[in-house]
Amino acid sequence: MHIGTGGKKSKTQAVYYPPKLLGKGEIQLVKEGDTFTIRDGYIAFTKKFRYLGSIINSDLRDIHEIKKRIQKATNQMHELTHLWRNKHIELGTKVWLYLALPVNTLLWGCESWAISAEASRRLESFHIKSIRKILGVTMWNIEALRITNKQILKEFNNMPSMENIIAK
Repeated sequence: MHIGTGGKKSKTQAVYYPPKLLGKGEIQLVKEGDTFTIRDGYIAFTKKFRYLGSIINSDLRDIHEIKKRIQKATNQMHELTHLWRNKHIELGTKVWLYLALPVNTLLWGCESWAISAEASRRLESFHIKSIRKILGVTMWNIEALRITNKQILKEFNNMPSMENIIAK
């Protein structure tokens, strides 16, 4: 454990979890930056920190982690745009690459997530947008041809929904 002493900051941090989640207007007893004394130094409190690649928050919600994962997977989708647009690469190969790279990045550590309705909606939205990008389906196509999300998933080698991928 690396504690802070004098003017040096503590590398070790603590997160305070209140006995119940605070509602609007309730006062948090411990704030970020507060410290507690230990031996000849101190340890600082923080609201969130990264541990083994995951973000741990004082509010016990996983939405922050899920947003970061979506951002990383979106960046991968963007970096692979030249591959998705390549007409010489078979759809089966694109499906395999989509599952191996962006989806794997997105769902890393999802076993421990408590997925809320908002998080589920965000994950499903990323999934559909990504598949549309790979298939080259624009919003104009969706509106003009009345293409549903189920049709998009079916066209993409009968891809299951994100909820089903997580369940597997």
